[in-house]
Amino acid sequence: MNSRLILALAALTFIALQASSEVSDSTIEAYNNAVQSGSKAELIDAAKALSDEVVASPEADNAALLAFEAGWALCRSGSCEDAISPASFANSRSVAAGEHPTAADRELLLSYAEWSVDKNTETRAALDAALVGRVDSPPTLLTVTAFHNRYLNDLSNDRPEEAIKTASAAERHMAQAKDQLGQLWSGAALAIQTTKFNHEQSPKALIGIAELFAELKLMRHVSSSPSPDWLRDRYYEANAWYSAINAFFASEDRATRDRRRASDIVEDAITDENHTHPEDGSPHEVTKLPVCPGDINRAPRPRYPDVAASDGYVGSVIIVYNVDEAGKLNPRVAASVPTDIFDEAALKSVERLRWKWEDPEPDAPPCRKQIEEVVQSFEFVLQSSTDIFRSR
Repeated sequence: MNSRLILALAALTFIALQASSEVSDSTIEAYNNAVQSGSKAELIDAAKALSDEVVASPEADNAALLAFEAGWALCRSGSCEDAISPASFANSRSVAAGEHPTAADRELLLSYAEWSVDKNTETRAALDAALVGRVDSPPTLLTVTAFHNRYLNDLSNDRPEEAIKTASAAERHMAQAKDQLGQLWSGAALAIQTTKFNHEQSPKALIGIAELFAELKLMRHVSSSPSPDWLRDRYYEANAWYSAINAFFASEDRATRDRRRASDIVEDAITDENHTHPEDGSPHEVTKLPVCPGDINRAPRPRYPDVAASDGYVGSVIIVYNVDEAGKLNPRVAASVPTDIFDEAALKSVERLRWKWEDPEPDAPPCRKQIEEVVQSFEFVLQSSTDIFRSR
C-alpha cells in the first residue's frame, strides 16, 4: 500500500545608550527615541547615523557597545547589509571581561548579519560555529532570532537532515525560557518531529509528536483562561499531526506498539501530580453553571474523498465547534494534515449535525444550554482496499 502525507514545511530589550565623548548627544538621543517609537524606518535611519559616528570615532567611550547596538538594530529591522560594518567594527574591539557585548555576542551578530545577506557554505559554517556554543546559554533576542531563522532556512531549502539538527539546537536553546518563548520553542519542536516523519517515516516521530502534543495539552490546561491564541493554534496543529502520523502507521499496519505508547502519552498528559495552577485562579474552579445533559443527534460520518483514496492519502482533521441553546453547531477546521485534502469532508459531516438537549428532570439543578469549544478529531485511514475514518 502506498499511503502518504503531503510534506509540510513548518515562521533584547531596549538599552538606553549613554552619550560618549566622541559620539554626539543628539545622535544617541535620536537612537533611543527611535527604539522607543516602534518605527522601523526611524530606527534604521537612527542606527545608520549612530553606526557612522561610532566607526568614525574608534576611540569613543563604549565604542563596541554602541556599534553592536547599531548593528543589531539594523539587522533585526531587515537591514543586515548595513549591519555588517558596525558588527565588524564591534567584533574588532576589545571589551572588558563580563561586560556587554561579550565576544560571543559580537561574533554571533557579525556571522548572522553576513549569513543573512549571503547564505553560502562559508557564512553558514561561520554562523553554525557561533551558535554551537550558545545552545545552553540564556536566550536573548539575538540568539533566538539566529537559531529560529537558521533552522527555517534549512526547512525552506529542503535540507531535512540539517533541519533536524538545527531545529533541535533551536528547541533546546529556547526550552530554557518556555514561558516567554513558547510559540517559537513549540514551532521548533514541531518542525523536528514533522521533518523526522517526512524524511524517515520513523515511529520515533510519532512518539515525539505525542510528547509535544501532551506537553501543549498540559500547558493549555494550566494557562490562564482563555489561553493565548498561539497556544490554542499550536495545540490543534500538534493534535492534527499526531492523528495524521497515527493514521499513516495504521494504514500501513505498522508500529502497533509505538501507537499504543503514543496514545498512553497523550492520555496521561494531565494528572493530579504533574501540574499546579496559579494562585489567582484554577481552571478546576466552577465559575459557570454546569452544562445541561445532551449529545449530538448522531455520529459524524465523513465520506473518504475519492481522489484522496485513489492517490493513497491519509491524514487528519481537527474540527472545533460551539453549541448554542437551539442545538446549532458552528464548526470550523482548527487544523488539518495534509491541509485541504480532507477538510471539506470532515466539515460537511459536522455541519449536518444538531445537538439534542435532554429534557431536565423536575428537580434537576440549574444548568446551561451552551458549550464552548467541542473538539472533534478525525483520522482518515486506508486499510487494504477499504477507506475508513476514525473519530475521537
